[in-house]
Amino acid sequence: MTEKNVKIEQAVNFSASVDVILIRGPLRFLSDSIAQGRFIEGVVMSVMYFERFGTSRLIDYFKSKGIPIEPMRLENIHLSKITAMLEGFGLIDHRTHSLMGEVCEARNRIVHKITNPDTVNKSKAKETIEKAIECLKALQVA
Repeated sequence: MTEKNVKIEQAVNFSASVDVILIRGPLRFLSDSIAQGRFIEGVVMSVMYFERFGTSRLIDYFKSKGIPIEPMRLENIHLSKITAMLEGFGLIDHRTHSLMGEVCEARNRIVHKITNPDTVNKSKAKETIEKAIECLKALQVA
């Protein structure tokens, strides 16, 4: 198996894992990540949920207004633009928009700057996941 095939296989496996997590339910998954001390996983998945459900909420909004859209183009938009559109169309309030930004910043610090997972501040990570849960509820994710 070539290196490229291994990377593709890993990407496919990761995608399947995300689908399983989505079926299980984002709010339950995030609550469980707090209870089980899986803080890094919870913070990282929070942003994935924002992208997935934020995009879905926009698609539903556009369809309800009769606005033609190409879902694939919308799914390629950066999270900051998704959250700005959600607030701009009145689908979330300014506080939720700000909290989503805070969660995204925390995720970026963990993913891009932490070299040792044991150095993650657990109380801050827990607080970040709790903010994410609040945001997902504002997005009407069950």
